Amino acid sequence: MCTTQAKVSEMMATCQAECEESTFQLRAWLRFYIELIGAANIDYAATVWHNFIIPKHRFIFLKIINEQLLNRDHLSRILTSDLCVVCENALESHNHLFVDSIYTRKFVDSVENWAGCLSWPKCFRELQERKCPAKPDLDELVLNAIYSATLYKLWRNRNNCLFNVICHSASFLSKEIKCMVKARVVGFHCINAKGKDSYIWRVVNSW
Repeated sequence: MCTTQAKVSEMMATCQAECEESTFQLRAWLRFYIELIGAANIDYAATVWHNFIIPKHRFIFLKIINEQLLNRDHLSRILTSDLCVVCENALESHNHLFVDSIYTRKFVDSVENWAGCLSWPKCFRELQERKCPAKPDLDELVLNAIYSATLYKLWRNRNNCLFNVICHSASFLSKEIKCMVKARVVGFHCINAKGKDSYIWRVVNSW
């Protein structure tokens, strides 16, 4: 019996070592391939791909940064109107929907009332160039999650206006973001947080 257990343990240890070696080799080959093809570094990667941001928010955030959403300015050839479906006062573009719209400014003000300053961009180029530091603080990560959720809700509200003829108030969507981000951030709660991080956790929990 002892001999059998010893053999099983030995086999498991061998398998684990082989797996670790295979993983190391795979990563090494991947790095080599990236260097070989000269893949460009993506400045916004740390801003978009973080656990504090809900996956569907990341996807829309990525689409917005790359200006790939199907706004009416992109579909003007097949639509009878290219006006913004939210305000109906201007051409619907990425810049209008996420920066210039009166509804957007009112919505951002409502979010900043409880979240603090989001440093919302003054033009779409600023939005595209926004990026988190390589090693962001906890408060920067939380604000980035709120920023991403705000962009997502703007796009979601636009689609509700278009397809369901429903436009929610800025305060209603602001409350949804607060609950959404709180649940996401608290899900990654660190019980050993100290100093400034501990204060940030308490603030988020109070929402």
